Amino acid sequence: MENEAFDTVNEYFRHLGKISQELDREEISRLWKLAKKGDTDAKNKIMEMNLRLVVPTAKRFQRPGMELMDLIEEGNLGLLQAIDKFEPEKGYRFSTYAVYWIEQYIRKYIEEQSGSIKIPSHAWGNLKKWFRAWNELKEANGRDPSLNEMAKELNLTARQVKSIMDTLSAAKGVDSLTSLVHEEEEMTLEDLISDDGKGNPHDVFLKSENQRTIKKSMEDLNDRDRQVVIMRYGLADNEPKTLGEVAEILGLSRERVRQIEERAVSTLRKEAQKAGILEISAIDYRTRKLHSAMQPRVKTNILGETEGSTFLAKLIKSQKAAVRAARRAEAKKKAAKAAKLAAKQEGKPLNKAAKKAGTKKAAPKKTVSKKAAPKKAVKKTVTKKKVSKAVGKKSAKK
Repeated sequence: MENEAFDTVNEYFRHLGKISQELDREEISRLWKLAKKGDTDAKNKIMEMNLRLVVPTAKRFQRPGMELMDLIEEGNLGLLQAIDKFEPEKGYRFSTYAVYWIEQYIRKYIEEQSGSIKIPSHAWGNLKKWFRAWNELKEANGRDPSLNEMAKELNLTARQVKSIMDTLSAAKGVDSLTSLVHEEEEMTLEDLISDDGKGNPHDVFLKSENQRTIKKSMEDLNDRDRQVVIMRYGLADNEPKTLGEVAEILGLSRERVRQIEERAVSTLRKEAQKAGILEISAIDYRTRKLHSAMQPRVKTNILGETEGSTFLAKLIKSQKAAVRAARRAEAKKKAAKAAKLAAKQEGKPLNKAAKKAGTKKAAPKKTVSKKAAPKKAVKKTVTKKKVSKAVGKKSAKK
């Protein structure tokens, strides 16, 4: 039986070797157009051209007692599904898109054959909490958290935590949660589970494609434009710099830096629109001049997308908040320095209120309290006069 299975696999590989892969872009584009119109021959041709994608994926998921050809057949069904759903006009790579569907079908087959415990839909929320807690502890401690630390964070026993790990590993047919699901794209099972699309291959694919497109667009910028964008948005060290800081580093004027930034951001947005990451709309034309007084009410990020609607939104939002906080701190520092200098020039000690607020507004309070002293003395003299008058009246009556 083993020899027969081995022969079958070899025969399949020989068949793959005979399939011609040498087609130019025009021919491939023509095949996709025909396939989308329902041409079966064109669809079969595309299928044959991409059968090689299934074999390495099936090998990664092979476990003892599972035939490789069975996994390949399931993967082929996933490939067929990918062909039906793929939209070539968007310009994405079909190979990356197809692999996610191939894996989806193979995983489903493994679950059905192994009879392992399946994770119900309501459990996905708990898994998201798990990964969130794991990342927070890892960031705080600078290392992977232990089971006891995870148990404490999630209010679970160590045994329950270990059970979660084992169950998820068995249900997914992989040895580790951090095993690479797709080595080329460096996507892990954790990425699939923690994604808002709950592991939907289409959503995960779009995310990785968007990241690659933006990275390539950044590389296509000239050195100075790229440098300005990186410094202004803190893409290298997560510390966004002001126009003044960038101008000082590059030896340019603030206005020149602003112009370079506007040009670079405009280029990035155009590339994003070409790739289908951004849709061209009326808002795009209104937001071209990012620093003009005609800003729309809709807040947009570096690519002109509405904040809160994309995976970049949180990053951009945090960077803007950091810039605002830095500016506030700088303004307070300058105000305190000015107050200190003014107090020195007058030769008066700086009071606590002025030190804290960085102003001299609290200073007059002392002078007011000093002026108030004579009033009390006046009141006392008035009281004495009243007493002397009263005594004089009493003596007159007598």
